Amino acid sequence: MEHLTLRPASLSDASAIARLMEQLGYPTETQEMEERLTGLLSQSDYQTLVAERNRRIVGMIGLHVGHSYEKNGVYGQIVALVVEQAHQGQHIGSSLVAEGERWLKTRGVQIIIVNSGMHRQAAHRFYEHLGYQATGIRLVKTFA
Repeated sequence: MEHLTLRPASLSDASAIARLMEQLGYPTETQEMEERLTGLLSQSDYQTLVAERNRRIVGMIGLHVGHSYEKNGVYGQIVALVVEQAHQGQHIGSSLVAEGERWLKTRGVQIIIVNSGMHRQAAHRFYEHLGYQATGIRLVKTFA
């Protein structure tokens, strides 16, 4: 198995990350991802990490640190996690989560939240295997 490299994302990764967002079910053009990354990469409370094999990006995780109203301190959130379909089942996702958790812990996070669509049963099992527990539901309202 080829060596896996995890590193912070850069603006030059926009095309590869857009491709991964497509696989996650969110059609994204490279230019759109460049705009998103421009905002995200400039924020110290966000982190985007990519996983590379043979200089090809095969996965990514997006993280956020937020402030709580209901508890003292800060919380972490896994905002996005995706591994290219052909590379799933090779511990890339769990490696990205572990590295993301390390980054969040350095920022004082003691609790991590992840949202996952009801239809993503395999993702739910993946997170549960890593020690995450279902504690509620997410309700969404979209403005046109």
